[in-house]
Amino acid sequence: MSKPAHLATSIAAGQVCLVNFAPSVDPDGRGVWDYTYEGTDAGISVLSSSMLRAGAKIRTNYGSGVASLTASFSYNPGADPADAGVPATVEAPVDRYSVHFGAVQVSLFALPYATYEAKSYVSKAQYKKDITDAVNAGTALGISVVEYPFAHVIYRQLSHGVEFATVDRPTLRRTRTYSYAYAERRRVTFDQIAYTTSRLASQFGIPNDILAVLPFDPSGVGETPDVSAWGWRIADQDLTYNPTSRKWEESVTWEYAAYDGGLFVILT
Repeated sequence: MSKPAHLATSIAAGQVCLVNFAPSVDPDGRGVWDYTYEGTDAGISVLSSSMLRAGAKIRTNYGSGVASLTASFSYNPGADPADAGVPATVEAPVDRYSVHFGAVQVSLFALPYATYEAKSYVSKAQYKKDITDAVNAGTALGISVVEYPFAHVIYRQLSHGVEFATVDRPTLRRTRTYSYAYAERRRVTFDQIAYTTSRLASQFGIPNDILAVLPFDPSGVGETPDVSAWGWRIADQDLTYNPTSRKWEESVTWEYAAYDGGLFVILT
């Protein structure tokens, strides 16, 4: 005896019935049920429209004297397609990661060694002024090369017309796919927050395989800019919804750098 047609509450009794259903697995590992329906031409036509709106991939056949419909439909993980009353189990999203090592231009005076030296100078502003004044005046730099060696590096670069240095700026990108029923959907945020690597791992569940390729925090003397901490900030966010498949895809990119504690909340 055939089971009641799935998603066919709008169809008059007896017009369509579900004659077969079987589980399969789509390429991203999520459960898919393949349904086969039989019924009248009118009933199959109505069901076809209903299934399309619900996000199913369908194929109809009106030959051989009996109308039929074959549909592939992503269902809530754990649910019984023949019983809407069975609760779904907790859905596990499908995650993909990519790590990119790029480079950006940073002011010479914002480099870690520059902020380290400026901290012990008369003042940070005076450190920059004395260097730029000597360059603009075309005179020798009157700062001790023994006490402030990096000031002379900046002086040489500015004298050559170079105002910025190229520094590495790694980024981590996570692309997550899940169904319309997944509860932990991300909201776009505007917070000025930076996460240490350990906090990033615990808060966002970054797997160990990915953590193994992320950079270590610089720990040498003068390698961290003054009043800053190394961490990851959200540099890009993107949410995409496909109404046909009823699936979401969210992408988040974190950028690694030293962030000023006055501009960012550093979460450890």
